[in-house]
Amino acid sequence: MGEQTRGAKRHGHRWYPDEEYVKQFEGVVMYPEGVLREMKRTPLNGIVAPVEKKVRNMVLNFGPQHPAAHGVLRLVLELDGEMARHCDPHIGLLHRGTEKLMEYKTYTQCLPFMDRLDYVSMMCNEQCFSLAVEKLLNIDIPIRAKYIRVLFGELTRIMNHLMNIAAAALDCGGITPLFWLFEEREKLMEFYERVCGARMHAAYVRPGGVAIVIGKTARRNEEVILRNENGETLATSQSAELLAQTAAIHSAEGIFLAIANKYLSLGYLSGQWKVAHAVVIQKTGKEYYIHPKSYRPIGLLSFLGKTVEKLLVKRFQWHILPTLNNRQYGFVPQRGTEGTLGDLVTYLREEREKKNSTLLVSLDTEGGLDNAWWPTIKNQLARKRCPRNLYHLVDTYLRDCRVAVNYARATSKTTKGGIQESISGPTFWNVILDSLLDELSGKEVHRQAFADDVVLTFTGRSIKSLQERANSVLQAVIRWGLTSSNSLLKKLKQSCLRGS
Repeated sequence: MGEQTRGAKRHGHRWYPDEEYVKQFEGVVMYPEGVLREMKRTPLNGIVAPVEKKVRNMVLNFGPQHPAAHGVLRLVLELDGEMARHCDPHIGLLHRGTEKLMEYKTYTQCLPFMDRLDYVSMMCNEQCFSLAVEKLLNIDIPIRAKYIRVLFGELTRIMNHLMNIAAAALDCGGITPLFWLFEEREKLMEFYERVCGARMHAAYVRPGGVAIVIGKTARRNEEVILRNENGETLATSQSAELLAQTAAIHSAEGIFLAIANKYLSLGYLSGQWKVAHAVVIQKTGKEYYIHPKSYRPIGLLSFLGKTVEKLLVKRFQWHILPTLNNRQYGFVPQRGTEGTLGDLVTYLREEREKKNSTLLVSLDTEGGLDNAWWPTIKNQLARKRCPRNLYHLVDTYLRDCRVAVNYARATSKTTKGGIQESISGPTFWNVILDSLLDELSGKEVHRQAFADDVVLTFTGRSIKSLQERANSVLQAVIRWGLTSSNSLLKKLKQSCLRGS
C-alpha cells in the first residue's frame, strides 16, 4: 500500500460499479449527473485516503413524472439550500419514442400518439398537434369545428381538474372525495363516448377539424337516408341527387323567393310542407307513463314549410296585432310575465286603498292550443277583416294538416288544434282568446290573460254582489267555451281578499 493511504479507514464493504459497465451509460437518462465519472475502482481490501470536506450544491433527482414504464419527464435539479440553481430536464422514453415513430408516419397517423402523452388531457393534446399542423399548412378549419374543439377542450379541462383534486384528496387520506369527483367525471366521459366511442384514446380532434359530427343519435341512423314524396326510401345516389337539387335553392335564392311570394299571393300552401313529424318526449314528474297525457309531442315541420309559415305569421301579425285586445300579455311583442304581474298588483293595491273587497278567479283552458277549433280561428279572421290572400293561406294551412309519428310510421289527419312548438300556434291562440276578452269587456270585471291563463278580478263593497257578478261572468265564459269548442278545467282557483 502507498504512503498516502496509510491510516485511512477501510471501505471494502461498499460496491463500486465496473468502469466499463458505467461507461456504456454515459449521456443516457439513467445516470446524467456526471458523478460516476469521478468514481474509481478500489482494489480489494484497499484503504481509501481521507478526503477534505468541501461545501457544494446538492444534486437532486426529481421524477420521473409519472413514475411508470414510459417515464414522461425527469428533472435533475442543482440546489443551493432551498434555491434551485440549475435544472436539467430529461424527456422520457414515451416522448422520445413518439418523436421517432412520427418520423415516417403521416400527420393523421401520428394523431393517436397525442392521446398517450397526457392521458387525462386527451383532446387538448390532439388540438395542440392539430393547430401546429394547420398553421404549418395554412389550413382554415370550419367555424363549427372550432366551436366543437372549444367545447370538448373545456370538458377535458374539467375532467383533468377533477382527477387532480381527487388524487390530492386521496393523498391527504380522504377516499370519499375521490368517489364523488370520479362520479362527476364519469358523466363527462359519456360525451367522449358519444362522439368517438372511446374514453381515453379519442383520436377525435384532427388536422382540418374533427373526425365526425354526430347529427343524430345512433337509434335514428336509419333515417339519415332520404325518402321521396311517397315515403319510399331512396338509395344513396338518389339521396345525394335530391340534396343537390335542394341546395340549388341556396345557390339561387331568387327561386325560393319567387315560390314563397307566389304562395302568399295565391293563398296556397303545398301539402308536403304541412306534414309535421312528431317527436314524443316524456313529461317530467310522472309516476307512470301509460297514458297519452304523460307525453309531450313536439311537431317538426319541413324547413321550407316553416320558412313560408314564418312569412305568413309576420304578415298575419302586421294586420292582426293592432286589433287584439290590450289585456292579452302572452305572445305579444314587448310584453311578458313582469308586465302581467305588475299591472295586476297595481290594480289590487288601488282597490285596497279604496277599501274594496276583491274576488280573484283564475281560469286555465284545458289543452290550450291542442283544442283550438279551426272554424273559430277563421271566424275571428273574417270579423277582423283579414286580407283575402292571408285568409286563404291560413285556410289551406289548416286544411289537410297531418302529423306523422316516425318510430311507428303512422300518419293521422288533424281536425283541430295546432302543432306543438309551431311558429303560428301562439298567434292563432291569441286570435281565439281575443273573442273572450272582447265579450267580457262590457262586464264589471278586470280581466288579464297570459297565453291560455286568464285572471278575472271582481271588486266591490259587498261580498254577496261579488259572488253574483262572478257567477254571471263564469256562465258567459262557459258559453264561450262551448261555442269555441274549448273546455275549461272544472277546478277553478279562487281567492277572496276583503278590504279593511
